[in-house]
Amino acid sequence: MREYSTNDIRNIALIGHTGTGKTTLLENALFQAGAIPALGSVEQGNTVSDFDDEETRRKVSVQTTLAYCEFEGKKINFIDTPGSSDFVGDVRAALRVADGTVILLDAAAGIEIGTEALWRYADEYHVPRLVYVNKMDREYADFYKVLDSIKEKFHKPCVAIQVPIGQAGDFRGLIDLINMKAVYPDGSGKCVRIEEIPEDMREIANEYREKLRDAAAETDDELIEKVLEGRKLNHDEIVRGVSRGILDYKIVPVSCGSLEAHVGIQLLMRLIEESLPSPLYRGEYKGVKPGTDEELVRHPDPGEPFAAFVFKTYTDQYAGRISLLRIRSGELLKDQEVVNARTGQKTKIFHIYAVDGKKQTEISRACTGDLVALVKIDGLTAGDTLCDKDDPFQALPLKVPSPCYFLAITAKERKDEEKLNSFLFKAAEDDPSFFVRYNKETRQTVIEAMGQQQIDVVLSRIATKSRIQVETSVPRVAYKETITRAGEGHHRHKKQSGGHGQYGEVYIRLAPLNDGREFEFEDRIVGGAIPKNFIPGVEKGLKEAMGRGVLASYPLTGIKVTLYDGTFHDVDSSEMSFKIAARNALKDAVAKSGPVLLEPVMDLTVFVEDSLMGDVLSDLNSRRGRVQGMGGEDGQGGIKKINAKVPLSELLRYSADLKSLTSGKATFEMGFSHYDSFTGKMADMVIADRKKQLEEEE
Repeated sequence: MREYSTNDIRNIALIGHTGTGKTTLLENALFQAGAIPALGSVEQGNTVSDFDDEETRRKVSVQTTLAYCEFEGKKINFIDTPGSSDFVGDVRAALRVADGTVILLDAAAGIEIGTEALWRYADEYHVPRLVYVNKMDREYADFYKVLDSIKEKFHKPCVAIQVPIGQAGDFRGLIDLINMKAVYPDGSGKCVRIEEIPEDMREIANEYREKLRDAAAETDDELIEKVLEGRKLNHDEIVRGVSRGILDYKIVPVSCGSLEAHVGIQLLMRLIEESLPSPLYRGEYKGVKPGTDEELVRHPDPGEPFAAFVFKTYTDQYAGRISLLRIRSGELLKDQEVVNARTGQKTKIFHIYAVDGKKQTEISRACTGDLVALVKIDGLTAGDTLCDKDDPFQALPLKVPSPCYFLAITAKERKDEEKLNSFLFKAAEDDPSFFVRYNKETRQTVIEAMGQQQIDVVLSRIATKSRIQVETSVPRVAYKETITRAGEGHHRHKKQSGGHGQYGEVYIRLAPLNDGREFEFEDRIVGGAIPKNFIPGVEKGLKEAMGRGVLASYPLTGIKVTLYDGTFHDVDSSEMSFKIAARNALKDAVAKSGPVLLEPVMDLTVFVEDSLMGDVLSDLNSRRGRVQGMGGEDGQGGIKKINAKVPLSELLRYSADLKSLTSGKATFEMGFSHYDSFTGKMADMVIADRKKQLEEEE
């Protein structure tokens, strides 16, 4: 494998709704470039990128895959991403390291709800993009309708780079608007026939060619002047204008074709090579000096100290743990010693690999901007930075979406619990959007993810690798308790059992804290009513008692405790005596201070088609949701954004419920907001269930 310079590399993320053809595009690109001898297919389970057992079984991508090819002297690193919103963590990580993206659309389905979320992520990471409208031979395919919908929904100056010759059942080929030629497939999947534009297509070709020319010219004063003088733009000038427009986010080129029929892939690859940027375009990368807040930057310069960002890790049954990374600055050489900026662990790099799906080809050097793999490097997780040991640098952390699907999980056989937890934590290491937490309040292990499919994949892999059988259920909510008014409490702890006894008496006042703090202790003892050496025991006892409230034994929070009086015994008093007295005094005081449950409330954002707004709002109302605002999503026509605050207990199955309610035409994001008081019949039911649960566990 030959070595490449940074300017010769293109890092391209393939993103799109499930079923738009991302994996098929990659397969066609590799075949077109001669990287593979024959085309595989998703249906047959033999594509380069969908090599995982779960992917071949489900016939859908479930993780990010890296593959590359050489096209016209350039190395194109393709990052094939999953289309399901359940795996959005992988998509966001891919966009973090991509210099350009191809957004795939279905010519019949057009812009789907998942596409709109992906567009937002590309905006967030400022990734230049182009659109490929696939499946032009599909029934009801309509390129011009899709083109108009892009302009309407995203308010971007989209411009066609090709237009189809025929659509749906009449689709035969494309008109290349840059070179003004008709392009037809020759049946081999690799070659095309280039001919003059058919007479019946000349008018529409000239119309869209003029739009392309004007869009390209508007990016460059020299080109505008040439157009105004009535002179034609040549191929290189149009490409230059389009490329500049892409980088400045002033143009979104739209190409089209049919990947199954092998129409359009050649033109798309040339557009990628000519118009999407190399890693040099990105400029500086921000970060910090490890262990400090000191800001640092790195540039895509081979002369700078080495720094690389890990964007994906996964485990291969043969190769072991594989880490995919992008070289941000400097170069990575075989036998080089590097350090993990997060852990400080030093590692010598014995092997560097270029990656083609599950195939790894060893290389001796990786240049700035390249995407490569390391194998069996302990302690690496997605979001880590490998850097020069003498000039450390840590990239900004990977943004991980908040989970929105929750399941309590346990092994059917108690003996398998430890092994199950080991598998779950390994899955969490490979996927930063999958979490495993033990909730000590509810005494459950809870797995948190972006959706049911993501969890199904994890559990299926565990079942394949072991004989562990699991049970899952909707998790219990971790409520808290607090007080609503001031109150007082008192307890005298007295115990005599021969020899030294135990004695301690405390008087306390409670007041609600409304500033978000959990606990505050104030010592107002005067005159030595309780000796100073026993005060720490009182505070310890109070903190211990905060762990179990009086309503349902949930943790207490938001309470200020003032110790104002007490008595002691010269012989029998001890720190332990006052600790016990304080615990019981707090229980006494809380019971007199209007105790209530607190429930976790989430910030919920729903993205939904305008026509379904009423259904979603009605459903949120039934879930005790409080709508905070509504409006268009960044000017994207047709899609509305609903902001609401909703109790977590009402959202534990919201992912499946929203999909059912809207036929998959809505997505949502959520994160923790605050705890709110919870009273009434529903709260009484929670308290009764909790008491029953605790009785059964005793």
